[in-house]
Amino acid sequence: MRILHLAPLWFPVAQDSLGGVETFLTHLTRALEELGCCTTLIATGDSQTAAELVPVVPLNLCAQMGGWDCRGVCVYYQQQQLLVALQRASEFDVVHSHVGWGGYVLSGALSRPPALHTQHSPVYGDQQWFVFEHPASRSLARRRSGGLTTTPSCSSTFAHSSAGSWKTTA
Repeated sequence: MRILHLAPLWFPVAQDSLGGVETFLTHLTRALEELGCCTTLIATGDSQTAAELVPVVPLNLCAQMGGWDCRGVCVYYQQQQLLVALQRASEFDVVHSHVGWGGYVLSGALSRPPALHTQHSPVYGDQQWFVFEHPASRSLARRRSGGLTTTPSCSSTFAHSSAGSWKTTA
């Protein structure tokens, strides 16, 4: 299976990264490679990963902009990342976004391969509205107790069967 991952651009993907999602992606891409998957990661150029790295920016945004005062300007970098993902998507069996709400556009833009979203932060009312307003993005979420819940990790979204194929478990 060929998987294209999109990482947040705030910190580099690395085992000792300051970002939780970025640290998680280090382990996820390594585990998928060990299972025989071909993984590609669209992230910052200073990332350290077992996946093929496609850098959107040479250095993580926090380092480029001198810390946390980079609110609002990241949208252009993320738009570039999404454009790269759309340009490369046909090379993959699945596109797996970890970039949050900005990545939801992939569900509407791609018919093949499917886009999978892992939401690593709370889901608020406006995100819930968007997901249920746009049917293509509904696969990223499920309802529980009247609210919206997303799959907490990739390991519960995909399971490798003994027959060697992948299936969704959410």
